[in-house]
Amino acid sequence: MTSVDFDEKKTDVIVAMKSDLGERVAFEKGVQCTGGVEFWLNNLLQMVRDTVKNVIAVQSQCFVDPDYDFIVGFQPFCGQVKE
Repeated sequence: MTSVDFDEKKTDVIVAMKSDLGERVAFEKGVQCTGGVEFWLNNLLQMVRDTVKNVIAVQSQCFVDPDYDFIVGFQPFCGQVKE
């Protein structure tokens, strides 16, 4: 994650993360950035973990499907899931 996107209406809510290549991955729910930075930064870290975990889970479900076409089906998944 290189940067984040904020909600257009609520400027203290992070709604997505971006890679250094500009790839955007939306969070399931926004992260409120108020109060001490140590609190909301931990919440942001947890949201990143949860989001990556969910992306991996969805991908793994696709991979076990015998009808899954990897070349076509892999395109919509984010590339931020790395080792």
